[in-house]
Amino acid sequence: MAKKLLPRMFDRFKAGDKCKAKLLLADDVKIRDISVGGILLETTKRLNINSRYKIQIDGKLGNEKIMPLGIVVRESMKGTVKKKFDNVPVYHVALKFVALTTEEEAFLNKLISELK
Repeated sequence: MAKKLLPRMFDRFKAGDKCKAKLLLADDVKIRDISVGGILLETTKRLNINSRYKIQIDGKLGNEKIMPLGIVVRESMKGTVKKKFDNVPVYHVALKFVALTTEEEAFLNKLISELK
């Protein structure tokens, strides 16, 4: 029997180059899409499901940033990329934001309105 998918609580928006993200111990982090509920990242660092991470999200001009807590809800290897002399795995990691402050939620809403 096919698993029935639930509709998303929040619309997701492609980030492009309009905002950046950083994770502790991760060299390359790219935002694939973002919503008020969570974020999908592309990174060379494997993150464990159900683990919690602080992620720094920088605004369009780089002068605004937040560091919300996220929990990994999904992770999968998407391929490899050539780095210097090695092939490095690339992962897609979905984090669900946990306990956003009002300032963090306001930042995300402002950022998303710029992405629309």
